[in-house]
Amino acid sequence: MSATSSTSSTSASAGRDTVRALSRRWPTVLALALTVPGLVLGASADPGPAESAATVNGYAEFLPLLPLLYVVIHQVGNPGATWPVLAAGASFAFALQALDLVSPAGVLVGTSLAVLLWGALRGALRGGGRQAGRDAAEEATGGTPPHGPTALGTQALGARASGTLVFGVQALGAVVFGALAVTGLVLDADLGRYVIAAGWFCHGVWDFAHLRLRRLRGVVAPTFAEWCAVVDVMVAVELLFLV
Repeated sequence: MSATSSTSSTSASAGRDTVRALSRRWPTVLALALTVPGLVLGASADPGPAESAATVNGYAEFLPLLPLLYVVIHQVGNPGATWPVLAAGASFAFALQALDLVSPAGVLVGTSLAVLLWGALRGALRGGGRQAGRDAAEEATGGTPPHGPTALGTQALGARASGTLVFGVQALGAVVFGALAVTGLVLDADLGRYVIAAGWFCHGVWDFAHLRLRRLRGVVAPTFAEWCAVVDVMVAVELLFLV
């Protein structure tokens, strides 16, 4: 009786541990639930050239949405807005695709460039305002303090440099992934799928970097970065082996 009770207790404890582990990794579980059925169906199907081309083009059209989301959330400065912005962006892209009037990729790339321009102008205006404030303070006190910049000023400069670095990283990502999407669309589908697969896979690495690197952590919600990394890799696998 004692042995049976101990075994039942151990099984229950293991079950609770499994549930807790899955609850912590819910973005990964969600990503797999969304992508694995498609992979299974794709493995059992034999798509023709037209269907393969449509799949490649579909993934190419949506690739620029990923860096756009990073750019927007970085400018908003609120990682908590990541999932709502994803829902809005995906709905917008699906609507563009359904209307079939313009390329969703072209609109998304253009939007990314517009947000980057806005961010650059905003950063320049902020920098100019801070410099004007420092100049006014120096005039009022008769010059620079004798022992150099204050600790507060040094921290402000460090924060500004860090923000500029992260903005530059996001700008680079928007340009590179946008270029991969456009390139994949203009190439023949057989060659374009490798370009688009590379774009999705590399964005998975990008997501992982934003989970692990201290300077990039917190740009978007960590749950989104984890979910997106898994989705990106699974899409790349589908494009490489099942299309």
